[in-house]
Amino acid sequence: MEREQELKKLINVLHRTARTAARVQWMNAGENEARFAVGQFNRILARLGELDASVRTVFEPLPEDSSLTTVAMACRQVVSYFEDEIKVEDERWGPGFAAGFK
Repeated sequence: MEREQELKKLINVLHRTARTAARVQWMNAGENEARFAVGQFNRILARLGELDASVRTVFEPLPEDSSLTTVAMACRQVVSYFEDEIKVEDERWGPGFAAGFK
């Protein structure tokens, strides 16, 4: 897969993970959801580190016991890092539904 296309896909997954993690946290999700989100974030971060080595110097994997709020924040930070390079697709629900993560 072309580097730019893969970056775009990974960044879009992080963007959506941030939104989902924030919503699920509000619904008092359990530990399983948080562990899943942390695992996904860490795998995506590892792949981004392979595609762009500078990512490894800026971001660290999340501890397994991180909350969904922490996952959402970490995802948004990584998305912001690539903001000038990759445009995140707009959500069809609009900014009001994004709960501040747009």
